[in-house]
Amino acid sequence: MSISLPSDYQQLLTDIKERVRRAQYQALRQVNQQQIALYWELGQLIVEKQQQHQWGKRIVETLAQDLQQEFVGLRGFSAANLWRMRTFYLVRHGAEEVLAQAVRELGWGHNITLLEQCQEPAERLFCAVQARRHG
Repeated sequence: MSISLPSDYQQLLTDIKERVRRAQYQALRQVNQQQIALYWELGQLIVEKQQQHQWGKRIVETLAQDLQQEFVGLRGFSAANLWRMRTFYLVRHGAEEVLAQAVRELGWGHNITLLEQCQEPAERLFCAVQARRHG
């Protein structure tokens, strides 16, 4: 026994699917922006503490181990990534607002690529804007 569907049912289904996908995309963007903001803050904290207390490499290694123990299963707190956060902060600190806005909209992997591949601020800005524009 089949149910007779109204003639506009397919359009309703299409509209709902589009709205769900749009909401999912917006949620992912917000999560990404929060992650980038967190990584910026962690980089800033590491830089400030190193400057205040002349902390060296070992403190970052220890911090990574402690964070990984506290947040089991949560990726992103390796020593290498903490060093990237520090570099991210140092390179982006004082950057033009256009660049700051662009990097907030890129994923962490894209930001790392920009840090490692682009040496000049103008080049980073160009690549960040292009990556944001073209996904």
